[in-house]
Amino acid sequence: MSNKFLAAALPALALSLAAGSASAATLAGDTVGVSFDPSFYNNPSVSVGAGIDLTISAFEFDFDAGVNGDELVFNDNGGFFPVGSSLTLYDLDFSGGETLVGFDLSYTSLDNLAYTFTDTSITFTYATSGTGPNFGAAIYGTFLTVPSAVPLPASLPLLIAGLGGLTALRRKRRAS
Repeated sequence: MSNKFLAAALPALALSLAAGSASAATLAGDTVGVSFDPSFYNNPSVSVGAGIDLTISAFEFDFDAGVNGDELVFNDNGGFFPVGSSLTLYDLDFSGGETLVGFDLSYTSLDNLAYTFTDTSITFTYATSGTGPNFGAAIYGTFLTVPSAVPLPASLPLLIAGLGGLTALRRKRRAS
């Protein structure tokens, strides 16, 4: 009986594990809105893909950097970075419907950097301690997301099929 049980249970287990596998939250393929010091740049439609997604003067943005594609890289390669500016990314639609819950800042060269976020946007603000531009400004970090909830009815047919198979196996065993 144990061989028959394993033969019936293993495919159902493999199917349920495949259905529940997760991947990194990435913005690849999304169209992101960018507002960078609104008087300087405001563009509601930047397509996210491989490599640098947006270049404004000497500023480079990569919205899906890193091994998992869940990192933000912003570099100033020698441009004039205005004192007391802001950067807003909005309409963030992560690949699996994940919800933005924060940002893990790994490096910045900006003074007093702070950020606020909603489910689909993040705004970085800073105020420098000096009066000049911030040459070489950078923000590196990872988008923190939580997976969207999988509705119970989506897994219910698998559960019912598995229980039905076990019941049929038990009845067949009793009959023989």
